Amino acid sequence: MDFQRTSWMVALGAFLSSCLLLYECRKLDGYKFPVWTTKSCPRNKTEWDHHSSSFNCNDESSYACLPNENFTELLEFCFPLQVLSIEKGICLYLRKVDSKVNWYNCSRFQQGCPTEHYRGSTIYEHPSCVSLGRGCFLQEPSCKSVTETPFQGTSSDELSTNYSVWVMIFASLLTIIFISVVATLLFLFFRRRKLTCMHIYLRRYF
Repeated sequence: MDFQRTSWMVALGAFLSSCLLLYECRKLDGYKFPVWTTKSCPRNKTEWDHHSSSFNCNDESSYACLPNENFTELLEFCFPLQVLSIEKGICLYLRKVDSKVNWYNCSRFQQGCPTEHYRGSTIYEHPSCVSLGRGCFLQEPSCKSVTETPFQGTSSDELSTNYSVWVMIFASLLTIIFISVVATLLFLFFRRRKLTCMHIYLRRYF
């Protein structure tokens, strides 16, 4: 019984996780290659390797996670270069009109502007380049004054709360469906039994 309960919970968790991923990520049109939105870019090498393997980029491309040109969303995609080299003092973003990577001078950042050359595959070492407000980088001096809620991603507490809510909703739906099915089957069973008894009664006395 415990094994069945555990298996059911694992399956439920996988289903809800998939639903959350579908809700948080969506494919965008208008680019020359597949581009997906994401709530946050990888924060360490382990996460980077996991995302990179999930995208399964070919030998002539590499996984990348960068802001869009409006600095309102983070994007994941396979960029058609094996190595994405980035100079110090700049952050990159993906432009939609030609699907090319452009540079942004981050010298005015309060902190976190890269001080050495780096690669796109190590963007997690420079989180300021992928931490966005509503139309700006959070480390821009003017960004926090017009942005109340960071757009960097969802905290673990929020994810836990959202997950619990989804579990409760899904469990409630399963309960309602189960009760409805049982009630329908019982109704049909007793209705059939009543008709059978009535048929026997009629044959006996008439």
